[in-house]
Amino acid sequence: MMISVTAMALCSLLISVLPGYKELGVAAAVILLLVRLIQGLATGAEAGVANAIAIELAPPHEEGRYLVLISGTFIQLGVFASSMVAFFFVRRYLPRQCTNGLGGCPLQLAERSAC
Repeated sequence: MMISVTAMALCSLLISVLPGYKELGVAAAVILLLVRLIQGLATGAEAGVANAIAIELAPPHEEGRYLVLISGTFIQLGVFASSMVAFFFVRRYLPRQCTNGLGGCPLQLAERSAC
């Protein structure tokens, strides 16, 4: 667990100090992609450990309840909340020119469905 948390922290640090496209060109995007991939793998590795720890620390005969709270409720609420934040942020702050073209199709569908 310490390795995965350390990997997530180091990846966040690398992302914060990573030079932009003007300095590194395409290499900046490739490095960012690789660092985010490592960060995602570390997060996935930590999720299983968190479930095991929750079950081990749960009171007797309540292991299932603790497991459902972590893997069922909290994770699903986090996914829903982040989706809603992204949806409303895109609608409000994304410039109109970014929604044109093929890459903007999902955004245009989301905009039409929300009206």
